[in-house]
Amino acid sequence: MGRGIRRWLRLRRWRRWWSGGPIQGLYDWHDQNGAASELQSRIASIDVEGTIATARVELDNWTGHKFTDMFTLLKTDGQWQIVNKVFYLHPEA
Repeated sequence: MGRGIRRWLRLRRWRRWWSGGPIQGLYDWHDQNGAASELQSRIASIDVEGTIATARVELDNWTGHKFTDMFTLLKTDGQWQIVNKVFYLHPEA
């Protein structure tokens, strides 16, 4: 996993990942499985109101899985920053 991602996670003090375990579990999983080289993504929607926004991203084939990610963003000092992310792992077909 890239240093930028690790730094971002530490800065946000994330201590848990999708199953509620320590963040190290996500690092270990990524190290074992590698990058999602066949990932397809698209921005499904963006909604902006002043200095706040939401974005929905559809991800297909993230190591064989489909996700929907939703982000909340805040514009401060002229820059958009992600302040929250939630995701849904779609059931396998």
